[in-house]
Parts: sequence; structure tokens; C-alpha cells
Amino acid sequence: MPKLAKFRRRRAKKNPGEPRRNPPLGTDIVEYIAPGFAAFALTRFLTRVASVQIAKRWPSRAKHAGAIASIGAFAAAWFGAHRVKSIEKFHHPIVVGSGLAAIQSLVQLYLPAFGWMVSDASPELAAAKIAVAGGGTLASLLPSTASPPPVPAGFQETDANTWYSYNDAFDAGIHKGKPAPQPPAPMTSMAPDDQQIDDLLDNSDMGIS
Repeated sequence: MPKLAKFRRRRAKKNPGEPRRNPPLGTDIVEYIAPGFAAFALTRFLTRVASVQIAKRWPSRAKHAGAIASIGAFAAAWFGAHRVKSIEKFHHPIVVGSGLAAIQSLVQLYLPAFGWMVSDASPELAAAKIAVAGGGTLASLLPSTASPPPVPAGFQETDANTWYSYNDAFDAGIHKGKPAPQPPAPMTSMAPDDQQIDDLLDNSDMGIS
């Protein structure tokens, strides 16, 4: 084994441009991924706790408390990780994990329009589950951002709920103030004397045979 190690070191010196082999996957997980994720999760947890606790008494200061907790956790990782012997060798992944968590928290707290880019898809998945259970789709639950179609000829735009109403200028009916045609007045019953005279006129030949 010592000879093999010397051979590898000698070969590396002779060929400095030769790519190095990846370390075993277990080494990467134990020395980089696990400590980095632990620092990330702890920073996010402290941010959440600080925000929720302050929000109970001072809601307007909750996001500032979360930001201070995030920055404080990152500063503690950067200043203190290499001073503790048990985690000294994990200093770099701890600082990276805590820094990523702090950046994510600051974006979500102060730039909510971009917060969805660094968050998970839990709200969308929950909405999709509800939509499927109700027989609909996720798109039916989301607000529509499409602009309404152009107003066609012969129509007028009114409001958002009733987009168009028919313009009677294109109708043969009432237009430009013309009165509407009135129905004929109902016929009134005739007086008895007038009715008798009318019957005589209709049934008589006026003496002509």
C-alpha cells in the first residue's frame, strides 16, 4: 500500500493536468452533504421560530426578526464552526448550508414576488389534489391572467362581469329616439242603443225588394 500511494503521488506530480478521481459517494455524503444540510435546516428552523414568536406580539416586525435570525445563524456558523473541534473539519459545508438558508429566507421575506422560485411546490400540490378530488383541474383554481378578446363590431364594452351588450343601432327596431309602435287600443263594448241600430242596418234591406 505505501508503494502504491507513492506511485500515485509521483504520477500526479508528473501529470498535473490529469483529472482527479471522485471520492467515494459515502465520503461526500458524510463530509459535505450531511453537515451542509444540517446547517441549512437549523438556520431555517431558527428563522421560522423567530418570525412566529415575534409575530404573536409585533406582527409588523416578524419578518425583520426572521431576517436577523437568519443572518445571526450564518454569522455563528462562519465565526464558530472552525473553533469547535468536533465540527472543525466540516466548517466549509456548514457555512455553505447556513448561507444558502439565510439567502432563501431573505428572498422570501423581502422579495415575495420571487419567493416562489426558492420555495417548494407544496401549495400547488395541495391545490391540485383538491381540484382533482372535486372533478376539476388546477388551472380552474388559478386566476386567469388572459386579456379579454377585442370588442367585435356591433358590440359595446361595459364592465368586467358583462363584457358586451348589443347596440340597437344595428336593429330594425327603436333607434334615435323614435317611439316604439304601440299596440292597437282594445275595442270597447258598444252601448245597447247603438248595437240595436247597427243590427237593424245589417239585417234590413232598407225597404228595397
